[in-house]
Amino acid sequence: MFEQLGLIGCGLMGGSFALALKKAGLVKRVVGYSKSPSTTERARQMGVIDVEAPSALLAVSG
Repeated sequence: MFEQLGLIGCGLMGGSFALALKKAGLVKRVVGYSKSPSTTERARQMGVIDVEAPSALLAVSG
């Protein structure tokens, strides 16, 4: 199991990938970033990501 996944792109493809990993119990926490803040916010509201990152760099840096 991974402690954290940094997700760049929280739309249909990235979101589906993150949800599948969460449902399979392979990742504890998903930090997400999208160019569109509304996409990132919606992904958080839907439980796709746990935390919104303000930049792609911060999404993937520990």
